[in-house]
Amino acid sequence: MLINSVKHGQANQAWVQVTRNQKSLTITCQDNGTFQKHSQTSGHYGLTTIKQKLNLLGGSLVIQTDPRTEIAMMIPLESEEESNGKDRFN
Repeated sequence: MLINSVKHGQANQAWVQVTRNQKSLTITCQDNGTFQKHSQTSGHYGLTTIKQKLNLLGGSLVIQTDPRTEIAMMIPLESEEESNGKDRFN
């Protein structure tokens, strides 16, 4: 996310916030650059890849572009009892 901020959005400031509660982990990246929406045909797959990986984990990606670019990634967490020993990455 931070590489995208500098490379595509020409940001010179960025903020990252990580919050966790019992049910989810949220990573929010905000910058002072301009949001550039690229289609998959232009060879820019960063946000698309992040969104796909979050979907595999049952998470989500939210993009807000006004007044600053802010991208929030939410990943649900399972307690040990809820997971019953299953590996979420297989």
